[in-house]
Amino acid sequence: MHKLHELQRIFSQHVFSDGGTPFSTQIRANGLSGPRRLQIYRNNTYLNLTAALQSTYPVIERLVGEGFFRYAAHQYITQCPSTSGNLHEFGVTFTDFLSAFELAAGLARLSEEVSLPPPKLLI
Repeated sequence: MHKLHELQRIFSQHVFSDGGTPFSTQIRANGLSGPRRLQIYRNNTYLNLTAALQSTYPVIERLVGEGFFRYAAHQYITQCPSTSGNLHEFGVTFTDFLSAFELAAGLARLSEEVSLPPPKLLI
């Protein structure tokens, strides 16, 4: 049996992986299969983290369009998963990610926006 922190770490790793995982078989079905429950959690996680990035970087979203922004956000979330339980700390490296994101290389104005420091969130 896993300790709680170990179980949470394993669960987090599987939420941020896109494929089916053996971990989903450890989730109690209770009406929905383990893989389906994990997919629902994964989808909600990506939607919420994308919304956080959209709230923090609205100018960048306007510059690149919602579709591209969502794609870039998905890539960022997958490649740079949060290491903090504090949502306010998520996305601080998003501009660095975009600067190196190959698909954004041709967007000249974006590089100007990306060079700005991330906005401070007021809580």
